[in-house]
Amino acid sequence: MTKSACSKAFSLPELLDLFSSYLTPADLFACIRVNRMWNQFFIPKLWYTIDDNLQSWRKILFACHSDRNRSSVRIKLRNLGSSRIALGKDEAWIRGIFKKYGHHIRRLKLRWVILVDAASTSGVCTNLQDLEIDFDHSIAEHLYWSRKAKSASLTTTTIPAELQGSQFENVFKPPSTTGSLESDPWTEEDLEGGRIFTQLYWTLILANPGLRRLYLLKRAALQWPVESKEFIYKVFSGMKQLGDVFAYEFLDLAHMWRLHKAAPSVKTVTLWKALASEGHQSMAPEVGNGFILTNPSIKTLIFGKNPHHQVIRSRWSQPGDPSIQDVIMALMLLPNLEHLMLMGIRDHSGPEVQTFHGQGSSLTRLHVHVFHKLEPLLRHLPKLRELKVNYLSDEDFKVLATTCRNLEVLEWIQNPPYIDETTRKRPEHDVLHQFLVACPSLKVFDGIERFIKADDMIREPWACQGIEKLRCRIVGVERLTKDEQVIYNRMIEANPLCQDEAMAGLISTINGDEERSVMLKRRRSQEQQRRVYERLANLGQLKHLDLGYENRNPWTYKENIYVSAHDGQEYAHYKESPIPDTLELSLESGLDQLGALKDLELFGFEAIDHRIGKKELEWMAKSWPKLRLIYGLLDCLFMIEQDKKKLDLRKYMQALRPDVKHDTLFSDSV
Repeated sequence: MTKSACSKAFSLPELLDLFSSYLTPADLFACIRVNRMWNQFFIPKLWYTIDDNLQSWRKILFACHSDRNRSSVRIKLRNLGSSRIALGKDEAWIRGIFKKYGHHIRRLKLRWVILVDAASTSGVCTNLQDLEIDFDHSIAEHLYWSRKAKSASLTTTTIPAELQGSQFENVFKPPSTTGSLESDPWTEEDLEGGRIFTQLYWTLILANPGLRRLYLLKRAALQWPVESKEFIYKVFSGMKQLGDVFAYEFLDLAHMWRLHKAAPSVKTVTLWKALASEGHQSMAPEVGNGFILTNPSIKTLIFGKNPHHQVIRSRWSQPGDPSIQDVIMALMLLPNLEHLMLMGIRDHSGPEVQTFHGQGSSLTRLHVHVFHKLEPLLRHLPKLRELKVNYLSDEDFKVLATTCRNLEVLEWIQNPPYIDETTRKRPEHDVLHQFLVACPSLKVFDGIERFIKADDMIREPWACQGIEKLRCRIVGVERLTKDEQVIYNRMIEANPLCQDEAMAGLISTINGDEERSVMLKRRRSQEQQRRVYERLANLGQLKHLDLGYENRNPWTYKENIYVSAHDGQEYAHYKESPIPDTLELSLESGLDQLGALKDLELFGFEAIDHRIGKKELEWMAKSWPKLRLIYGLLDCLFMIEQDKKKLDLRKYMQALRPDVKHDTLFSDSV
């Protein structure tokens, strides 16, 4: 391509648009300085999103406040590192940015009060599609209010004309007078500044009727609460494209029908407060003309603080969580609900609410982190297709198998730190096998804490022959002990024919009861494993097969430190051994039967007492062409000395298949 042709190509907006979405803000900033055409094209891309928690916004915002002599500000600026990027970027610069580029912004995520002020007063930030405001109640907010209190410019002359009208009359009420800014009590001037800011806050929202997503989380310290509930529904009624809303101060399930009346386009709602009313009593639905008023528009309901973040919570429910009765009531009030996500379900001893008859709820996806028992709710969910949890009782499993016959995905939200089979004895039974026998539609089972016994698996085939992802442990395999393995190895060394399948008749000629017993046990183990592999090989659509998980306590490094004889470095000693009653995963034991799994992309065997060697890796490299990830040959525990055998095998596999990555599911959070 000639230079002129190349220049013409890179002047085509269609071509620029193809790669613009892959550029970082720094890349976009460089692009706008190439030439005038690129500047005009990439400026809207550069200012499409403003998130004051990303890039250099925090440095700029702290630095732009004039009172930099306060110790708390100096410490914060020092913690943020170099502030050279903030040089010359004062409050006027910030307001100028919104005034000049505000019409390009489509996504605005703000935690700083000053940016809400600047965006609103700019008058041009009116094309937003996604607005999220979640104030950070910290020094950042105190700086804003303290500067406002000292500023002589806070007069009605700085307030946009539309704010001086009557649209906000009797809408707000003063915040509690018991609050304070740092150590100073609120003054009348503070409260007046808060009132003006509150009007700016809502003016920004009202100026963007094209919003598709609106998240209103924490109020600012001096922001005035909304007194008129009609006001919020009036706001929503002007947003014809609004589809996703989180306004925790204003929305509750009992009045969700009003949201449908005001904004029928809303399909996703996130609630913060408890579904139950004061005193944790079950909420009462609103009734009109003898019928319960519902919202048929809502498809997704998310309940709880930061529901999109996978945070580790207590295994116990919290006081603000809904009860089973509340959840069932929610399903009744939202008859077309498809996806329900809850941080927890509160224990409740009262009578169960009976609401569904016939076909039951339309819910197809349920995600819940913490609960006491799920069985009463599951009985109402015959159409459920996806369930994500952190725990399931045996009774829950049984109800799933009998009621939720269309279930396709059962997944644990969080992996455990490790699976302890040393101090915590493994339960005698696990109902997982019976569940898999009864669920023909299951595509994904991701619950590594659960296990299946080999003999159960052999005795009865699973109904879910189309399963694509299987993460569980297969245990109960009859394996030789260490002492028995020594005897077996000695026998094989003396007579290699003893390991030949065709020479099983030699067992009767073996002298010594102990040797004969070892050989018989070995034969039983081989037969048992071959039949397990046969069951797995029948799952021809498997893409992920993960049979193990870290079993070593990651916190033992605090007590067991040793010096390696190999390199003289200090390492942590982890005493737990691989789990013994698991599959060998050797070709000798029948691994080659899994060659039927042509679509396999992931294979995991962490903490398994396997016999994988170079010939097994050669077989995997050839038999699984789609394999991309292996768990089991990489250790990531804190201060652990790398196992030489694992290291050699990993290097060997990397030479055979450079496209296959090695990783571990263990998360080093100690």
